[in-house]
Amino acid sequence: MNVFFPNDQYLYNNCSTINCFNNWFNVNKFGEFNLLHVNIRSMRKNWDTFLIQTCDILEFVDIIILTETALNDYETSLYNITMFDKICINDVFGNQGNYKGRGIIIFYKNNINFSVEHDQINPAETLRLNLNKSNYHLTLVALYRSPSTEISIFLTNLSNWLEMNKLIKNILIIGDINIDIKCPSKPGVEEYLNICAFHGLEHKINDYTRVELLNDNVTKTCIDHILFKTKNLNINTAICLQKPADHYYILANINSREYDNNINTTNMSKTSCDKIKKVVNDKSLIESINSTNWGDICSNISCPISLYNTFRSKWCELTKQSEKYIKIKNRKTDKIWINYEIKELIYKRDKLWIKWKNNPKNINHKENYSRVRNEVNKAIRSRKKSYYSALIQQANGNGKKIWNHIIS
Repeated sequence: MNVFFPNDQYLYNNCSTINCFNNWFNVNKFGEFNLLHVNIRSMRKNWDTFLIQTCDILEFVDIIILTETALNDYETSLYNITMFDKICINDVFGNQGNYKGRGIIIFYKNNINFSVEHDQINPAETLRLNLNKSNYHLTLVALYRSPSTEISIFLTNLSNWLEMNKLIKNILIIGDINIDIKCPSKPGVEEYLNICAFHGLEHKINDYTRVELLNDNVTKTCIDHILFKTKNLNINTAICLQKPADHYYILANINSREYDNNINTTNMSKTSCDKIKKVVNDKSLIESINSTNWGDICSNISCPISLYNTFRSKWCELTKQSEKYIKIKNRKTDKIWINYEIKELIYKRDKLWIKWKNNPKNINHKENYSRVRNEVNKAIRSRKKSYYSALIQQANGNGKKIWNHIIS
């Protein structure tokens, strides 16, 4: 493989940095679908914080990817999101070494059409979905590579996987890869960048995704990545400066290039929390298909490739003519125990974290952050305990009702 040194334009494409999710989804409401990823660093410990931070924007998200879930197989049924199904892997390569805290869960909207491929890019954990849209296909690969694993083995297998799948037009790789691309001098970083560039993958996250204080010193790394290769898609990305554990959220908004961003929606009344979404009117599409004389369109074509291209072009034309825009109302979270007071406490905690991060030697900032962080954890535990205790009492010994409450 030729050595390729990516330039700044290749590495650092447009990527927004936002303080809250609404700053992102209100702008990108016309996207075909939205993805969200975060390293949750133990579902047991940080699931509640994740739900509180995302409860108001879940209806805008189509795919949620959580890495480093640290779950056993029997625990996955306890973690669910309304309107989403899930697929997961839990420490599938654990027998190769004593690696803790691994695992991936993908939550996806019920209306998403995809197939699963059982690919492996050892020693990373891999979940591959082939997403099938009306006008394009996208290979989505969720990755988690533990920092305890050998980076050279991973890079070799990543290069081999990309070579085997080089004919795929649209590939999106997302996850915590634990390679800090903001520090090219670290082992393996330059080779990783070369491999990505050689195979046409662009880095779509360009700022720090993990910021922590260790011994009163700020450590920053860009180890959560979105790699994108495409022929006919647009992508917008963002880093949201909220975190359920020690990693920020990363977001992606994907749509086809033939999508018209200048659509007139002035007649659609909407609030700041509404989402306008493009859908295909099935009834209109079926009527258009039935009224089309397919024999006349294809009668004079003998070449199979030309026949396919003509058919596909007509199909895309009919689909586009049948599109309409609908307004989706913002829905309140079904997690009743999440209340305004808890959200306010988390907001206060995050503000204090920023103050401490900007002045790590300030003992008062550290103590204020620690105090409010403990208040948040205490409030969540207390609120959940009282809420579920009341539900169990209402079930009056009915085991089925109790179990349904537990897994809801």
